[in-house]
Formats: sequence, C-alpha cells, structure tokens
Amino acid sequence: MLAYSFYESDNRVRRYAETLARQGYRVDAVALRKDGQPYYESLNGVRICRIQERVRDEKNKFSYLYKLLRFFVNSALFISKQHMKQRYDLIHVHSIPDFEVFATIFAKMTGARIILDIHDIVPESMPVNLTLKRIACIQGFDTDRKSLNCIF
Repeated sequence: MLAYSFYESDNRVRRYAETLARQGYRVDAVALRKDGQPYYESLNGVRICRIQERVRDEKNKFSYLYKLLRFFVNSALFISKQHMKQRYDLIHVHSIPDFEVFATIFAKMTGARIILDIHDIVPESMPVNLTLKRIACIQGFDTDRKSLNCIF
C-alpha cells in the first residue's frame, strides 16, 4: 500500500491492508509519519513504513506541492529499494495525489502489478460559481490526467 496519508487515520487504506494481512499476505504500508511516531512498526500484521514526517503547516500551495513532490521522490526510492530486496507482486497506490502511481515505475518494469485507487472527487467538488465553460475545461484536463495515470 502506498498513500500520502497517516496510516492510522486512513480507514480505507488500513482496512485493505489489514484484510490482506489476515489472509496471510505480506503487506507493507508506505505512509506519512506524525511527530514522535516510529519509522517502522507492525500493526495487526501490517508493516508500516513511515517514510516522511508531515506537519500541516503549509503557508501556500507551493509549500504543499513541495511536500507532495518530496513524498513522491522518497516513496519511489523506498519502493524501488524494497522491491530489489524482496519483490512486490502487487502495489496498491491510493491517491491523492494520483501522480504518486509513477513512484512505482521500477517495480512495474520488473514485474509488479499496480493498482491505482483514485480517491479524489475533483472536479465534482469545484465551487458551483464557475462558468460552465471553465468547468468543461477543468473536467477535460482532469479526464486526460486520470487517463494517463490509468494507462500506466
């Protein structure tokens, strides 16, 4: 499992991971870390790998984007390294951000299957005061972006 979230508070990711662990699968959950949490921990049969600390202190969209990109690079390196040690059969990527799926490129090229679970509801959650033309443009871009991620 790969998610830009805190494992303990992301019920969707946690339920998937713990269900697989109960079925006997080896499950790694690559996620964010809160201050004071250990980097590695086992919880209900799931190995949690907290690769980046996250404090919600973003001043603007660029500081948020920086944290997303940093997580992308850290997760790509972490998953590639782990995949070389012991191959993953499947990597389940939970979005937002959906470009996080590209962090699995090395594993995919060497045989791992990838699932992209798109959690976002954008542009459906856009404010209603946008003009119809802008909404159509945003939806078109959003569809193209999702298509590219899904083709991967």
